[in-house]
Amino acid sequence: MAHKLTIYVTANRLYEPFILPFIASSLLHNPDSHIDIGVENAEETCSRYKAGLDYIQAHISGAFSLYDVDFNAASPNNIRFLAPPKTRADFVYIGDIDILILESIAPWHIQHMKEMEQPFSNIKRAGKKALSGLHFSTWDALYPLPDLSSLANPRTYPDEALLYEIITRLGHKTPRENKFHRPLHGFHMSLNRRPRRWGIKDKSQQAFIGNRLNAYKTLRTNQIWTGLWPYFETSYQRLFALLDYEIEAHAPDMFDAEDEKTYLSRLFFNH
Repeated sequence: MAHKLTIYVTANRLYEPFILPFIASSLLHNPDSHIDIGVENAEETCSRYKAGLDYIQAHISGAFSLYDVDFNAASPNNIRFLAPPKTRADFVYIGDIDILILESIAPWHIQHMKEMEQPFSNIKRAGKKALSGLHFSTWDALYPLPDLSSLANPRTYPDEALLYEIITRLGHKTPRENKFHRPLHGFHMSLNRRPRRWGIKDKSQQAFIGNRLNAYKTLRTNQIWTGLWPYFETSYQRLFALLDYEIEAHAPDMFDAEDEKTYLSRLFFNH
């Protein structure tokens, strides 16, 4: 089956708790996509999350693949740019596995590509030879990758600077410096920043926040999502609770009392 979009992320062992929620949230909002996830040991990972992966296959339209990538060959941040996805599609979106996806990805970027008159959608970091780490492109505009042998050490190169090198060596023009043209497509539940910096209050995301909050409220009570909840690792459930509280602080009228009670019951008792 030909797919319109491959959503590609990588996850070392530390980030594997994000695998199930990433696949589910991505496919619920992008059912015509294929999710490719590069991991350290696909056999072990698929065995560890077998029940959750089986649940996703049984209840959500779309497809996904987990396979080995060599994390010894590059840093955890830049392996996604050096090890291409395996599922060819019209478009590829290279993202972060710790983003809770709440939107359809392709339409916004295809429109942005038309406006930029470029075969990819991204922004340049202000004052740096670097792009953002969230990259949307036509497949043929990114692969095969260019020769990077002249870089001092591409395996340890800063990831966003590495992507800049890839794009310029492929002959593409550098995109504009415009942080408002870089949607997260959800909330970035990064382990490296506080919840207030997960995209809820980010000025560059305010054009999208209303729809995202509504999508989030719908997701957290979605029967498929709540059915998958017991298969999430406790560490992820706690992160989700932090996101919930941060959103409630931002939008106090977001949840009613019964909704909150049901959520807390799921969080602490898994039912």
